Amino acid sequence: MNKINCDQQFEPLMEDVEDNLGIRMNYAPRDEHVPAAECNNRTISEQIRVTCHSLPYKAMPKTMLRHLAMISV
Repeated sequence: MNKINCDQQFEPLMEDVEDNLGIRMNYAPRDEHVPAAECNNRTISEQIRVTCHSLPYKAMPKTMLRHLAMISV
């Protein structure tokens, strides 16, 4: 069984993931940062930023940005 470290802020969203995929959530106490989650967020945002800057477009539709985020994750 896999374990995901996350904040309590996203607990309602993660109930479906926990039930459907057999993943155990490790919720951090309120007002405490989860270093693994923070690092993951920085890595994903950095990947999105690099990809956006390498594209030849000046603007990006929201749909394209959503798919870029899914690919980066």
